[in-house]
Amino acid sequence: MSGGVKNVFVKDCCFENTYSIASIKAPRGRGGIIENIYYENNSLVKYKDELHDCEWFRGAVYIDQFYSCVEFRADLPKEVNAATPKIRNISIKNTSLETQSGNAVYIVGLPEMPIENITLENMTAVGKYGLKVKNVNGFKSKNICVKSCEDNDYEFKNTIFRWALYHKLRKKYNSP
Repeated sequence: MSGGVKNVFVKDCCFENTYSIASIKAPRGRGGIIENIYYENNSLVKYKDELHDCEWFRGAVYIDQFYSCVEFRADLPKEVNAATPKIRNISIKNTSLETQSGNAVYIVGLPEMPIENITLENMTAVGKYGLKVKNVNGFKSKNICVKSCEDNDYEFKNTIFRWALYHKLRKKYNSP
């Protein structure tokens, strides 16, 4: 079981040819709490493509509760117990991302314990794939632009928004 991570601040960093600037991984069975993680004024440019989107690397920014799972059902809840991890209060602001080999942003929580309070603000992101958000309660974005080279720019499933444009985006992207 994991002990958790709290109160981390990553600021003013430039990443070049790394896979990710934000990797938060808490799969089932680890337990613990990851909370109050802040990224501000960061950038990533990844031109090399040795690492591809897979169970170990899902995007330039990724919060992944199915880390290391090749196949999984993000809609199939399991019993909540002491080994169920919790992720909450993650903020990513003033960030630019460009990656050739994965999702620009990938945020996928557990259906039985959704990720809570994710904020993306002042972000531009380009990826092989776009922004994917699943199983999140309290997703907020302001002034973000995501472009995908190979699929939809935005994909939301089982996501509760904290913003004024919720109904407009829900209709546009057919989110439940």
